Amino acid sequence: MKRKLGHTTFGLRIVAVSLIAGATLASHAMAEDWQAVVIGQSSPVAPRAFGDAFHASDALKRGGMTDVALLRDEPMGKALAALDAIPPTAGAVVYLSGPLSRDGAGVDLKDGTLAFETVMTRLQEAGVARAALLVEACTRQDTPLRLPAPPEGMQMMRAASVQPGAVCGDTTALG
Repeated sequence: MKRKLGHTTFGLRIVAVSLIAGATLASHAMAEDWQAVVIGQSSPVAPRAFGDAFHASDALKRGGMTDVALLRDEPMGKALAALDAIPPTAGAVVYLSGPLSRDGAGVDLKDGTLAFETVMTRLQEAGVARAALLVEACTRQDTPLRLPAPPEGMQMMRAASVQPGAVCGDTTALG
C-alpha cells in the first residue's frame, strides 16, 4: 500500500538536514560557540511552517546545539533582533520556514520579507564568520528558490528542501 504525503514530507526532509547540521556543528561546538535562530511563519500557503520551525529547533537541540532561539509567527523586528543577538565569536545556524517571497529570495513574515541576503549580510556585518542557512522551500511551488552566494570572508553551508531553481511537487509517493 502506498501512502501519499504532501508538504510534511518536505518538512521532514529539512528536519533531517537540521539533524545532520546539528550533529556536524556539535562536533565543533566544544571548541567553538554556535547559536541558532529558527524562524517559522505560517500562512495559507505555508500552514505547516509553525510546526516545521518547532521540529527543526528540536532537531538542532538534539544534535547538540544549546542556544536555539525559536520564533514562530513573529514580526520582522523580532527576527532581526534574534539575528543581531548572535555574537561575532559564534557560528550561526539560521533555519527559515514560511511562504517564499515572490522572487524566491526570502521568506515573507507578518510585516515584510526577510531576504536571505539580508540574513547573511547582517551576520557578516556583526562579524560572524561561519554560518549555515537552512531553508524549507516548498511553500510557494510556483517560485524557484534563490539562495545567496556566501558573503566575502564567510564560511557558509546552504541547504534547502529543494535545490535552487527547482520547485517541489504536490505529493511524494512512499512505498
